[in-house]
Amino acid sequence: MEKTFSVGITLSGGGAKGIAHIGVLRALLDNGIPPEIISGTSAGSIIGALYAAGRSIEDMERFVNDSSLIKIFRIVGIPGAGLVKLSYLKDRLQEFIPEDRFEALKMPFYACATNLNLGKAVIFDSGPLFDVVVASCSVPWLFKPQLIDNQLFADGGLTNNMPAEPVRKRCHILIGSNVKPKVELHDHKALDSFMGITQRTVDLSLWTNTKPGVKMCDVYIAPPKIHDFGFFDIRKTEALCALGYEATVAEIPKLKALLAHQEKPHAAF
Repeated sequence: MEKTFSVGITLSGGGAKGIAHIGVLRALLDNGIPPEIISGTSAGSIIGALYAAGRSIEDMERFVNDSSLIKIFRIVGIPGAGLVKLSYLKDRLQEFIPEDRFEALKMPFYACATNLNLGKAVIFDSGPLFDVVVASCSVPWLFKPQLIDNQLFADGGLTNNMPAEPVRKRCHILIGSNVKPKVELHDHKALDSFMGITQRTVDLSLWTNTKPGVKMCDVYIAPPKIHDFGFFDIRKTEALCALGYEATVAEIPKLKALLAHQEKPHAAF
């Protein structure tokens, strides 16, 4: 029988916006509410893997700050097969996580990637770790799919942008951190170009793949100004972490109330 934990967390995808997850985790730790089980998609899978490996908040910030966009975007392919190979991401993971296996992590961790052959989301929680995280981050129009067990895998956000279900089954309180929340557009100018419409359709698709996970959460964190940041704003670590931190602090009273209710002894009959 699988162990049940007090607090779990699921982290969405969202490119550089996923840096805000670091601020979310910092706020939880500062308030004595450490998640004991975690899941993630895409950027959320990177932060989730680092946290599950026992790396500190400072280590996570260093992971982001010391990463090079130039090295990440090393053009090695041809259009139609993905433009960029994410070997640099794998190298970075090897620097921060000592063993390439889910089983070697300090807590249960689930990562979601999309099986392009079968057209479905796959949740990984065992076996080799780094290739799964790379696959989970492989946005199709930018990155090459990752070959795992003779199947091609790409960004988990295509099918499940916030994989809450495996954690929901194993924790009393589930926190959801979403850096790609639904945003209403009141200005038509944002939809006056091909790129604007393309971005909007991608965002709506991601929201559709995020909503089922949101419904499973007891506490939902979505920084209100996160949409002001771009997919590639990797150099805005401090601002993104602050957004995640502030949004989480606002939910601490609710979290503490849920924890108090959970710990309240049952009345004797």
